[in-house]
Amino acid sequence: MRFLTSCTDTFDIPQLKSGEIIYSNKVDTVSALAGNKRVKIVGYITNAFNAKEIVVSWNKGKNSQIFPYTKSTSTDKLDLIVVNLPEGPLSVSGVF
Repeated sequence: MRFLTSCTDTFDIPQLKSGEIIYSNKVDTVSALAGNKRVKIVGYITNAFNAKEIVVSWNKGKNSQIFPYTKSTSTDKLDLIVVNLPEGPLSVSGVF
């Protein structure tokens, strides 16, 4: 399984095609742990004062799961579990 995090092509995600877009900081030290039809994404995000949710997408943005996000400290640990994934190789991307 591959996990990609980037600001490139963020406009390809349907949720971002309308409305104001505010960019947040990037996630640091990201790792993905594959499981049975799920993946656990672990990382750290710093000073994401304007982020309200995290969108993880796959299948070229056709499928996604949204996680609410509330900033608690200057550096927050992310521990996300994306479920109901198809079996096989995937490219997963996240927008924060």
